[in-house]
Parts: sequence; structure tokens; C-alpha cells
Amino acid sequence: MEGIEASPNGCYARGDMLTRLEVDGFKSLRDFSVDLEPFTVFLGPNGAGKSNILEALSLLSRLATMPIVDAFKGGRGLPGDQFSRYVDERSHQIRFAAEFLLFGSYAKSTGFAPHPRGRFRYELVIARETRASGTEHLSASHELLRTMTSAEDTWVVAHPEFAELVKPSDEAENQFTVDRSQVTLIPQIWPEKLRPDPRRTLLGRDELQSNQSASVHLVADNLAACQWLRLDLAHLASTSDRVDTDGLRPDGSNLPTVLADLPPPLLGEIRASLVALVPGLSSVSVVPAQEALSLEFELSGGERVPGRLASDGTLRLLALLTALRLEQRPALIGIEEPENGIFPGRLSVLVELLRQEAGRKLHEEPGFADARLAGSGGAEFGNLMSDFLPPQILLTTHSPLLLAMLREHPEHLRFVDTVHRDRRRVTRVRKVGSVSADRRHLVVSPREIDELMNTVKSGGPP
Repeated sequence: MEGIEASPNGCYARGDMLTRLEVDGFKSLRDFSVDLEPFTVFLGPNGAGKSNILEALSLLSRLATMPIVDAFKGGRGLPGDQFSRYVDERSHQIRFAAEFLLFGSYAKSTGFAPHPRGRFRYELVIARETRASGTEHLSASHELLRTMTSAEDTWVVAHPEFAELVKPSDEAENQFTVDRSQVTLIPQIWPEKLRPDPRRTLLGRDELQSNQSASVHLVADNLAACQWLRLDLAHLASTSDRVDTDGLRPDGSNLPTVLADLPPPLLGEIRASLVALVPGLSSVSVVPAQEALSLEFELSGGERVPGRLASDGTLRLLALLTALRLEQRPALIGIEEPENGIFPGRLSVLVELLRQEAGRKLHEEPGFADARLAGSGGAEFGNLMSDFLPPQILLTTHSPLLLAMLREHPEHLRFVDTVHRDRRRVTRVRKVGSVSADRRHLVVSPREIDELMNTVKSGGPP
């Protein structure tokens, strides 16, 4: 749940960022790890495994909110298909690790109090066991949430602008650990004994969702509050049910209903941004269509165009802008191939808008300092923080256009391709920048990316 997490004695305001993801055993991701920015673009040829990165993160998000079997059934393919394939069999486990920068707030009914800032690492291993009956059983064989030490925190060293948000620590402290037979928690999280539940992760258990540990809430909320966009033009152009307001669906199929449910100021921001991006457009509105709702666009000459006749690019831009202006802002937005159907000139403006949106800083927001000085506290200040916090944005693309657009900002780029390991093709990710001989396996230059992308485009070996 994003924003405020209510409890009998207080509430939580989300303030966090996912800084590193590690995956081993999910589809093409074997011993995979990547450091993330507030705005990260995964660039690479088709079939390199870019979508698998977002899918793995989506699975981890579901595992923090629902039973393990349901989490796997919510992904692409059968549950067994999501485990990496070896030469003659599939992996028997998937290992996840995620590192977070937490700078959220804990607001009790007596007033606002900041939660200690810090770095946390969450680890999870999902085991797959085939029984004698032929059925398969999925369970969490290991789970851990702990603080990180300053000595191991290479991300903050590489991002000194975030150092002020981190409380240095010389020792790692386990918040909780879980194995097949035992749950160990610090008293601040849960004073009583808990037994392992093989059906779901500890992070997503109801008992912990009602406790007073801000660190558990912030990590769980970050994973749960992720918005995934794999927009489908056929669904974007159609009507949507009037009662369907449960957040924007990944395919955008309920876009009219989500827009209709937004407060007028947010809808006005979306309109203004869309008009600035689409020449000849003067407005967009939601209109009734019998028992459903549909989109209607107004051109500068006064002509009205129904959503089903709008261009691919206009519909996609509207959906992306809506995701940025949802009333309950996601902690993270993952967008697959945002360039589809969008004119290159407009794409460059959109990418810059996304980059700036993810790069906003809380203290730079108009009105934030004034509101805090005015004495906002408790839930009111928590809601204010949630409104101002920008989402983290991850994109996947195979378009060289995005490489050209971000040449001056290589820190946002991660190049994704495949390599052969143990007679299998696995996904590799590298940062983009200057390359030295001893770091070639970690860094790729923009020129090398150009050559690799051109080779793939011409039909040569990837």
C-alpha cells in the first residue's frame, strides 16, 4: 500500500527507493545483479531479457502482498516456467535480494517524528519441490531483513548526493530471519513467537502489517506500491467500466475510469502536459458511454475525436502521464518500451519529462517547506510527504533513439544483452560509460552499444 499505512497508534509516510536488485534462478536471470538510479533505462536488443528484469521485480512485489502460489500464478507463464532452465531440468529455487534507501516518516497521533534513516537489505529464497505424487510445492526456504553497514554500502559511495539521508552504521542488525522451521524477530517488530507459514512470505503476513515497525512497513510498501505498464493499444482505445477504479491496469484498459476518478487539479496537470506534447490538441475529457466511460479528445479547431480514433502515440502518452499523476503515487513505475507509437520528437520530450519527474527532490517542491514550517504534523504531514515524493522510474527499450537522447546522462543507462554460461544463454547487464580494460565486463561504452545494436539489427550474431 502506498502513502499512508494506518494503524491504531500512528501512520507511515512512504519515503524509500530501491537501489539494488539481485536475482538468481528466474527465467534468464542467473547470478544477476544491477544497481538502480531514481531513473533507470534498460537498453538492449530483443530477446536479451529486459522484460525479465521487470517481471522478476513484479514477482517480488506480489510475494510481499499475497500467498506464494498466487504470486507465481500472477506472472507470465506457468509457475514452473518462471524458474531458470538448465540443460536438462529447471532450477529448484529462485533467490532474490533487494536493497533499499529508507527515509520515510513515522507519525504517531501525538505528532510527526522522523523514522531513523538507513539502508536495508531484504533477501528471499523461494524453493520448488516436486513431490512423489507429481505435484509441486512452492515455499519460502529463507527470508531476511537486515540493516546494511557503511562498509558494504557501495551504492551510497557512488551517490554522495544521497549520503545525508543515510544514518551510518558499523554493524548489521537483523530485523527478522526465517527458515523452514523457525522465525526470529527483534522485539520491536513482534514481541511474540511466530511460526513459519509455508504459504506466504513473512513480509506479507497480516501480523507484521499491523505492527509498529516502520522499517518493515516501508520495505513492504515499496515492494507493494509498484505500477507496471505494458500498454495495449486495443485496450487503451476502448471504453472502461464505471466501477473499475482500482488503480491503472498494466495494459491501460481502465484508463477512462482512472481519469474520471482523479481530483480536478491532477486531471488539469495531465491535460496541460498532453496538450504540450501533442500539437493540434486542446483538451481531453472523459464522457459517458452507456454503462461505461470513454475518452474524447478536442482539437484546436474545435473538432471532437473519440478515443477509439485517436492516434497510438496520443493514447500511450496519456496513459504514461496518468501513471505519473495518480492520487496514490506508486513507489516505482516500470514501463516497457515507452517509444512504441510515439513520434521521435515527442519521445525526447517524454523521456526528459520522466527523467526530471524521477529526479525531483522533496525539498525542492513548491510549498513543501512552507507547509512544514506552518506546523503540519501527524497524518496531515504524512499525506503531504506522500504527495510530494516522486516515483522511481524504470524503462525497458530496444530503441537506439533513447541511447541518443541520454548520451549526456549515461548514469541512467544499463545495457542488457546475453552471454553463454553453463551452455545456456543468460542475461547480463552493464553500466554505460568510459571503459577500461579491467572493467569491460562491468561497463560498456555508447559506441560499443551502437555497434552491438547495429549488428543485431542487420541480422548478425547478438
